[in-house]
Amino acid sequence: MILSLHGYNVTAAQDAEEAMHVLPRRRFDLLITDVIMPGRSGVELAEIAVALWPGLPVLFVSGYAWDELVRTRRLSRDAPFLRKPYRNEELLTMVSAALG
Repeated sequence: MILSLHGYNVTAAQDAEEAMHVLPRRRFDLLITDVIMPGRSGVELAEIAVALWPGLPVLFVSGYAWDELVRTRRLSRDAPFLRKPYRNEELLTMVSAALG
């Protein structure tokens, strides 16, 4: 994965349920999640993660258009968002911005 190649320590999960087993075990610097997933949505996952770790930054990704996600209330207007497919440079820029 591109993030690992740039020095980031990455923990991947196949879905929200797997992520929910990993999240309580250690603090993460950033959560990157798809908005729409089978089972729990990325928004639901983010809410749980932020409840566990207040202040945890979240970056949402999706193949759906941002305005459609906002219009259907799947995503808040101010949520950091990256539309798929994205270029590696876009991901790296968004991650860097999220981490401050």
